[in-house]
Amino acid sequence: MMTVTLRSRSLGLSSAPKPPDPSSKEGVRLHAESDFYWHCKEILEYEDLHEPLHRPVCDFVNPYNWAPHEKVRVLIIPRRHLKTSIASIGLPSYLWLKNRDTRVLLGHGKRMTAVEYFQELKHKLETNTVLPWIAPEVFFKDPQKQSKRWLQD
Repeated sequence: MMTVTLRSRSLGLSSAPKPPDPSSKEGVRLHAESDFYWHCKEILEYEDLHEPLHRPVCDFVNPYNWAPHEKVRVLIIPRRHLKTSIASIGLPSYLWLKNRDTRVLLGHGKRMTAVEYFQELKHKLETNTVLPWIAPEVFFKDPQKQSKRWLQD
């Protein structure tokens, strides 16, 4: 049995949705699937996320919040405000948790920057212990041995 300790400070905030029981695997998964900000903050351990700034950013980026006619959104906020961590690293893992058949393309104006984002995403998924615990049918326990391939080109 695995024990997961999650920081409780983000669980009791009034602007956040009421969390499911965080002591159960199902409760953690339900919360991670229903609250993108919480997913980034607690599951992916982005400790620098600040709720007044980053919850609206997460809500804006999350395609499950888009109107049916919307295909693209543009997020313009200053550098070093965790745009990449949220949109290029956090969002793919969130989308895979909700639908394991989702395909993700990471792009950038510079190839090496896109490769760096890809490597950061891969590292985050290979070292995260909570994702395979709450969704073993989606995330491998030992991705280096179990995953078929990672295409970077």
